[in-house]
Amino acid sequence: MRGAALVLLLALASTARPTLAQEFAAHIGSFRSEADAAKAWTGIKSAHAGLLGGREAWFEPVSLPGRGDWVRIVIDGFGDAAAAVKFCAGLKAAGVACNALSPQARRAVTRATPRPSTA
Repeated sequence: MRGAALVLLLALASTARPTLAQEFAAHIGSFRSEADAAKAWTGIKSAHAGLLGGREAWFEPVSLPGRGDWVRIVIDGFGDAAAAVKFCAGLKAAGVACNALSPQARRAVTRATPRPSTA
């Protein structure tokens, strides 16, 4: 039984997300509700699976001064700005809105812990 617990612990540790302070991200859309974000993400995933390269999105609630509350579709895990910009360039060429986000820009507007997309 202890071996199974260790395997589970190692699996959980290997899937832990880095903190916002450590990663750049690709912002591929903002919506007023999580349901709208999920619908958009489902469409993007099916139409552009090759460009996404197996990456999954997170729904990141944000508050924008003067614009209100939104739910961003965010793909994170880029080690630097160049990687996020390159990824976005591929999506933009395919007609998908995409902007690279620095860790500082994300911290400025994030209002809650991001949740993995369920779509």
